[in-house]
Amino acid sequence: MSKLYHSNITWIQHQDSVKERLRKCDDLPCYTTCSDFWADQCYVMDKNSIQVYISQDSELDPFAAFGLFMTSQATSIDLTPRNTDPTIDMLYRISLNIYTKILDQGIKCENELKQPNDRADNGEQATTSDYKERMKFIEKFKEDRTEEGKTMSWELCLLEGREKLKWCYKNSNSLRAAFAKYEKKKQ
Repeated sequence: MSKLYHSNITWIQHQDSVKERLRKCDDLPCYTTCSDFWADQCYVMDKNSIQVYISQDSELDPFAAFGLFMTSQATSIDLTPRNTDPTIDMLYRISLNIYTKILDQGIKCENELKQPNDRADNGEQATTSDYKERMKFIEKFKEDRTEEGKTMSWELCLLEGREKLKWCYKNSNSLRAAFAKYEKKKQ
């Protein structure tokens, strides 16, 4: 308990020392401080630093608009102060486009998982005719290899199946396992 208490006090002391080093920036809606390691100046923005800029009736400074967008954490442009500002509008449109793409990708993945397909490597989940077609293809491939005096190549079978039948097996091992299940059920 004392270590946690000590680390919390240290964190609070550290926060206070950082706040002491911040100075109001004259030309930007943020605070500035010197950076000891990587830059001449370090800029810090929070709700307080942009308050003067967002309370004015004129168009928002783009940097202040960005700060407002980041600090307001509003899930909708309608909930954001100054929501008629062109920069705020642009930032919400960009975030909406990105979110929509992510959501569409998630829906696509979900639909693929719901569809019976080869990735499940379970013939009972795939449609019966597709499953039988795949297994017959593998049997024929195996017979042809044997007639040519060659051993079965699951890698080549997978490549041909992907090319001809648009298979989605993860790898040759999953193909081999699916075929082994099929042969076991035949017996």
